[in-house]
Amino acid sequence: MNSKQELNLMFICRQGKASKKSGYIPLQCRININGKEKDMGAGIKVHPDYWDRTTNTLKANCPDYDLKQKELNDFKEILKAHFKVLQQRSLTITPEQLKAEYYTKETTSSRPSKYTLLNLIDEFILEFEKKTKLPKANVEHRSAETLKQWKATRNKLIEYLTYKKTGQKPFTSRKKQRNTAEQEQYIQQGKQYDMDLRHFEPAFAEEFYLYLTVDRNGEKLEHRAANKQVKNTKQIFTHAVAKGILTVNPIAYYRTADEDSDIEPLEDHEIQAIINATDLIKPVARIRDCFVAQIYTGFAFQDLEAMNKDNIYQEPSTGVFFLCRERGKTGIDEMVPITPIVKEIMDIYKNDPECQASGQLFPVPSNQNYNGYLKILQLHCKIENKLHTHLARHTFAHIMLNHYGFSLEIVSRMLGHKTIRSTQKYCKISMKRIAEAFAPHLIKEREKPAVIISIETCYRRYGIAA
Repeated sequence: MNSKQELNLMFICRQGKASKKSGYIPLQCRININGKEKDMGAGIKVHPDYWDRTTNTLKANCPDYDLKQKELNDFKEILKAHFKVLQQRSLTITPEQLKAEYYTKETTSSRPSKYTLLNLIDEFILEFEKKTKLPKANVEHRSAETLKQWKATRNKLIEYLTYKKTGQKPFTSRKKQRNTAEQEQYIQQGKQYDMDLRHFEPAFAEEFYLYLTVDRNGEKLEHRAANKQVKNTKQIFTHAVAKGILTVNPIAYYRTADEDSDIEPLEDHEIQAIINATDLIKPVARIRDCFVAQIYTGFAFQDLEAMNKDNIYQEPSTGVFFLCRERGKTGIDEMVPITPIVKEIMDIYKNDPECQASGQLFPVPSNQNYNGYLKILQLHCKIENKLHTHLARHTFAHIMLNHYGFSLEIVSRMLGHKTIRSTQKYCKISMKRIAEAFAPHLIKEREKPAVIISIETCYRRYGIAA
């Protein structure tokens, strides 16, 4: 490696190459390595009115200044990256070598047309889908439920790119995509608003988050759900860097804050208010029952939705009935004893026509309808804590840890977590449990005989003059 070689890059334009129709001039990049020069096409065109030929820079009054300047900077960064690669392989690098390296890696490939954001996420999804078909014992195996989440991220990116390019907010109802053909049509229509990966700025992450939480037409996402979409998008850019498509992740420094630690579980009186709520319309009453079932099983929405008779299991030695299912997100078996209140809810819907038709144990609707009716239930019960399906899991963990006194290991298994570290985010030790644990020690302290120390001893111990 020759570290003494210095690379300098400069853009120049030649008036004689201006297009007769548009007047735009293709820029040349002059490569200078220790005084040796070579010009090469940059694939970037500018109008001569917006190019300063004295400084060889883009003028600030250019209508699309930010986009053009980014193209110029990206081109330089790519050449610098190739220069570093050549430094690892050669003692002396010439401008001709660097130009040839660029054209070998960039121009002869399909990157300029192929590697847009939506095309890359499609490629990622296809690779992910193959991994869902691997044996579960294989470390590369991926969950089918997680695959659904990646497809949801793609749909939301289509929404945002459409909004970004047209200024119009797409209607986000799932009813517009009733079958596979309609879903595919939605994806293909959205691709007309796709963007080259090289044109994304660091601000994209924050803008995407604000769209999902503030500007979105239809159901706006909560912080946690929106952060998940940005986190997935960030992973797609990281995937592009790993494949050598990008040199840097444009949103690498965006931090997706985790608010799990801020979720306060429902108090006992709030749970009772939900259970005992009356005068509920039928859809809200059904959602109330599903939510209560979640509170006393800890199942995530997708797992409660998929629960059927095959998931009921009786432990032979004790005769205790369990609900057992492989958690969709982690693939870990969840094993939760059926409590009396859950058994009561299951009995209510045993002969329900909708549940019989779907084979479900509980009348779980779409996630959008579920959250909508939970808002009505929250207002009806006058509960300040916002009701959502993830809150039910936190409340379940709180009940198991603080009311039943189960260990973290047992709670972790019931929640279907891979590690206890994940469970620790859910479990908060209550003041009551701390007091109960401390009580025996407090009694022992009270039983100890009091030791009386004279005032003279105190003076001597703390160096105070009498």
